[in-house]
Amino acid sequence: RFNEVSPWFSVPNALANSAITQAASTKGAVTEPRQVHVVDIGVSHGVQWPTLLEALTRVPRGSTPPSVRLTVAGPTATPPVPFSASPPGYDCSPQLLRYAKSIDLDLGIVQAPCLDTLHGTLTPGETLIVCLQFRLGLATADEQAAILRTVRDLNPELMVLTELDGGGGRSDYSAASEFAARLELLWRFLDSTAAAFKGMDADERRVMEAEAGTALAPTARRGAAVGGGRESWRGRLAAAGFEEAAFGGEAVETAKALLRKYDGGWELVPPSSSAAAAVGLRWKGQPVSFCSLWRPAQASPELMGRGA
Repeated sequence: RFNEVSPWFSVPNALANSAITQAASTKGAVTEPRQVHVVDIGVSHGVQWPTLLEALTRVPRGSTPPSVRLTVAGPTATPPVPFSASPPGYDCSPQLLRYAKSIDLDLGIVQAPCLDTLHGTLTPGETLIVCLQFRLGLATADEQAAILRTVRDLNPELMVLTELDGGGGRSDYSAASEFAARLELLWRFLDSTAAAFKGMDADERRVMEAEAGTALAPTARRGAAVGGGRESWRGRLAAAGFEEAAFGGEAVETAKALLRKYDGGWELVPPSSSAAAAVGLRWKGQPVSFCSLWRPAQASPELMGRGA
């Protein structure tokens, strides 16, 4: 229901799916489609994937779509963040498997308890894509660096990083400054959610607002930061061994078209250049989040051969 009325998650998911589909359509022989392996870091609610699965059936590879493997790295993979945990007892896997069967797509779903076990889930020759969607915002700097290094060691063909955009104007990262940055982002969530539900006090609205509010309790985690703006994240990714990649024009246009169905207070900020390739999302002119693509930088020929 929330995805129907708010682009907070749906637009970044659409950008990620477009990038994954593009990667799947440009790799491997037409007659022998390669397996697409998506690693979702965090507990997936499953909402993102039906659209991706349907898109992969239309990849131009003759009559056989690529097989898909979805590895879900569990709740211990990253520090707890709002919306990362599914409701108790909920498992999206049966619904996704039934949907894949209904569209004649070969889908496998693997549960990985932590990041350290991901190496055992890889298969030579597959198209490996890692999705880090809103997972690092409450991690400390050391935790962020460790997680990004682990992902880099997997040598993915592509990594999707989506994070809240805390802006780049702060002069310090004190507890007071971090709390103020989180409060600003929470206010944008509450304001946009109120508009999305037309001011109605719906149960779904109360659930989403309560979950978003956990980013403030208790002043989040000691030593954790909301991450700053895109430039701050660009430096962290470069230090971890990644270089930024650009979204295709079709991905950006798809996101723009999707955004038109939502409240007019939302705005998509397209890439300004190849050096600033992330796509931003704003509410009433204020930054909310950005979605970005990354590839391993300066990988050796031996490592790159796995994804060639």
